[in-house]
Amino acid sequence: LGGMQDFNYIWGQCFELTVELSCCKNPPASHLEEYWHENQESLINFLKLVHLGIKGQVLNMDGTPIKNARVEIHGRQNKYPFRTNEWGEYYRLLLPGSYTVNVTGPKVESNVKKLQVLNNLENFSAMVFDFHMNTTARDPSSSNFATQQDFGTANGIQQNIILLLSIMMFSVLIC
Repeated sequence: LGGMQDFNYIWGQCFELTVELSCCKNPPASHLEEYWHENQESLINFLKLVHLGIKGQVLNMDGTPIKNARVEIHGRQNKYPFRTNEWGEYYRLLLPGSYTVNVTGPKVESNVKKLQVLNNLENFSAMVFDFHMNTTARDPSSSNFATQQDFGTANGIQQNIILLLSIMMFSVLIC
């Protein structure tokens, strides 16, 4: 049956986990700062892993977001496929490698792209790839291969802001 984390992953597309740093269920508050200092580097490096994979939007050719489009990775079966939100946004946690991504949406044809996901942790950004959906037939001989270098990643200022916000949020959670 599973628990709340399974439910959120399947129905809310929200990846949740529990990190236990002590065998004590409710350690004294006086130990929390020590736990933070002992595990700070590991926890920050772990937080960076959310930037592995792909993210972007699914849009009509006129730039209108497509809500509820299915974003599927070939060879990975999901009982409940990942879908875009109301702004057409999607994200998929993926290890570095080659993937074939199939996007389908209401009243649009399927859009299949081959993507090369690189290890881009140092840039604090998943590969950004927006799918532009046609309502007419497309030429099957057109190039469908893209690499991470073809698309945007966070710049230096954005990287620092992302890291700072992540550290602040985590610090608030443990205090």
